[in-house]
Amino acid sequence: MKTVYNFIAIFIGKMMLKGAVVGMATYYTSLVLQTFGGNVFLWSWMISLLTTIILVPLYIEIIIPLLDEYTQLTSGSLKQKLERLANEVNFPLSSIYISLGNHADADHVAYFTGMFSSKVIVISLTLILSMTEEEIVAIVAHEMGHWKLRHAWYYLISRAFYNLFLCVLLMNYYDSLKLYNAFNIEVNNTPPHPVLSFILIADYMLPPFDRILSICSNYITRLCEYEADQFAKQLGQEIPLRTALIKIYTHKLIFPVNDELYSICYVTHPSILERVRAIQR
Repeated sequence: MKTVYNFIAIFIGKMMLKGAVVGMATYYTSLVLQTFGGNVFLWSWMISLLTTIILVPLYIEIIIPLLDEYTQLTSGSLKQKLERLANEVNFPLSSIYISLGNHADADHVAYFTGMFSSKVIVISLTLILSMTEEEIVAIVAHEMGHWKLRHAWYYLISRAFYNLFLCVLLMNYYDSLKLYNAFNIEVNNTPPHPVLSFILIADYMLPPFDRILSICSNYITRLCEYEADQFAKQLGQEIPLRTALIKIYTHKLIFPVNDELYSICYVTHPSILERVRAIQR
């Protein structure tokens, strides 16, 4: 019985906390909208964009090292091959680290961090132990393709436009009587409460647009993966890249075939068969 009482107490506590948070958010949202009007959404968009630009490098430089443990790659043939690859593509390499894998994303990954003209390559220990040196170089070449082709900027710009669209939608309809009339809700010609408008927009207006934008985002992400693979292929990494991808997909137990329509709607990365075929063309 004690376990049941504890469960009920925790459940009630969570509901009370959630209610307090939602209540405070509702109150302050209404207060801000009454003070600044609909333009607050555009200000929020600009602040979020600036925050993203500032915090992403800080997250990479400060937060990630706190979540994981790193050791510098010692001198050897692998380091020489990676440095040679960086020189070939003019990648501003400053050092190479091995992630010892204390966090959930450390499985079979390689990525670069750093700002401006000083970049650091990070390779997971799992990748080091399960791949040959040639395959590791191919995976890093793929990641350098993302850098060379500026794929991170594509993602940042697409997210910025999505958030801008959302802010414009909220700005135009948060106090609109037309929104309530469209759902046959009588409001007696008085401006509706902003929170109720948010619920209608989030539950009924946003999902169709969100699905369309998600499909576009998936298409761009898949295209970026193909382009990065082709970049590595142009550097002579076709065979080791294929074998490395097969190992990664096999280790993660990713099914090699996806329904085409399902992939368009929900899958961000091409299947292993699609990537291998594209590399072989």
